[in-house]
Amino acid sequence: MNDHIEDYFNQDLPPPEKAKFEEDLRQNPQLQEEVAFYLKTKQVLREQTLAERHAEWQKSAPAKTPVRRIPIWQYAAAAVVVLAMGWAWLWLSGTKELTEPRLAQAYVEQELDSLSVQMSGAADSLELAKDQYNKSKYDDALTIGNDLLRHNPNNGEALKVAGLAALRQQDYDLAIEYFHRLAGQPDLFYNPGKFYEAIAYLYRNRPSDKKKAKDLLEDVATSDQVGKAEKEQARQWLAELEGQ
Repeated sequence: MNDHIEDYFNQDLPPPEKAKFEEDLRQNPQLQEEVAFYLKTKQVLREQTLAERHAEWQKSAPAKTPVRRIPIWQYAAAAVVVLAMGWAWLWLSGTKELTEPRLAQAYVEQELDSLSVQMSGAADSLELAKDQYNKSKYDDALTIGNDLLRHNPNNGEALKVAGLAALRQQDYDLAIEYFHRLAGQPDLFYNPGKFYEAIAYLYRNRPSDKKKAKDLLEDVATSDQVGKAEKEQARQWLAELEGQ
């Protein structure tokens, strides 16, 4: 494998060598395959490390001590009391205001935790931005995305990556700006801009944001520019928002 690959992704290459590497990457299919393999290997190793840490944690956890069995009716009675107290606390504390951010947060953490990295003949810093996002280096991903957008303000993938990185950094205003620009790109066959913009509004949760999110989700629910999963999610959120 090319010795410069790891140095490139660790940003250790001097500017001339970095430019030469990116030029080779655009023109050399073998190098593209090697970079794709490198990124995939890094992802697999990351997942393996997390699994090993989890196994070590389980081994080091204190052994469970025997627990006295309690009749099932006592569990049921306790559950009723806890449930009643929980609903009372939710009602009294007005936590409905937190519902919208929780809806968005759960989706982002489950569905947008990592981005697909695919090398092609036009491979460049965009793949590096995605790789940094997948490593939870959102500041680096946003920096690279901003640099790409300075050269090409209408780059849909760069708008997506930069917007998601801003969202994960809780810079909701910037995320909304990027997603709104993405939604305005008319020539994209697949355009999740409005869907992501609605997520950002749900996250930000200002007084008027719920209405803005609902309007966007209504468009998404009937749009031909998103996938079936986004449409179903939009309809589900609309039902939940209407029920509040």
